[in-house]
Amino acid sequence: MRSSTALLRRVGGMFHPADSHAAEILRKIPQRGTVAVRVLRKRNPEQLALYWRVLDKVVESTGKWRTPEELHLALKVATGRVDIVRLLDGRLIKVPDSVAFDQMSQDEFQAYMDAATRILCDEVLGGLELEELLA
Repeated sequence: MRSSTALLRRVGGMFHPADSHAAEILRKIPQRGTVAVRVLRKRNPEQLALYWRVLDKVVESTGKWRTPEELHLALKVATGRVDIVRLLDGRLIKVPDSVAFDQMSQDEFQAYMDAATRILCDEVLGGLELEELLA
């Protein structure tokens, strides 16, 4: 089965083609035809920028990490976004997964950011409210 990507826009309880390419794909589906759909939401660059601003402020205010990137690695491990790798000597290590735009959907990043900010509020910043962290 060959797949095609069609961008759809939700209006009420229905999806409508977002562009002419999507309209053409939908025209090829027979009336009352059934298709499998995998929902992927576009990543939000503003949310990613907020994430990095938060990490920068946490590093600046706590002094526990040298850089926002170092805190980012710690958060990926703390949230379980890791692969377990067996080294040649048999030891197991945790290698953080990528959260890059092409590696993670918006829904996946939202779940990661929710978990990461919860850890920052509860464990790093002593019970700070999420709204205060994001402000």
